[in-house]
Amino acid sequence: FFVLGSSVIQNPGLVKRELEEGHQVGSHSWDHPQLTKQSTQEVYNQILKTQKAVFDQTGYFPTTMRPPYGAVNKQVAEEIGLPIIQWSVDTEDWKYRNAGIVTKKVLAGATDGAIVLMHDIHKTTAASLDTTLTKLKSQGYEFVTIDELYG
Repeated sequence: FFVLGSSVIQNPGLVKRELEEGHQVGSHSWDHPQLTKQSTQEVYNQILKTQKAVFDQTGYFPTTMRPPYGAVNKQVAEEIGLPIIQWSVDTEDWKYRNAGIVTKKVLAGATDGAIVLMHDIHKTTAASLDTTLTKLKSQGYEFVTIDELYG
């Protein structure tokens, strides 16, 4: 899960549960700005506030970052100072808000090593998970963390 620091504060305990259940937690900024339009200090603040929020809840510092909108350039990547993780399958769940479409997009893009972009703020995305995961498992896919994927 790539989490917003502001959401970590609003939902205390959720990020701890994610870690306890074996998921990896990465940073997604504090409040989802396009980082390429932020000053160096604003980028640092986005990262540091999120790191602190996650650490305060879990004792763990995120070691990866997914920039909002996937917007990153060389300067921002250097400012972030963490490995940047992008996706290879975009469900466009923000656009369609339809569980069936989310599942179809995941299955159409599924390959070994795929990273699927989903947003936990959409109920239709959550509703798609049982079907999506069951179908992927039946096709022989395994689910791993980013650290396991990139070793």
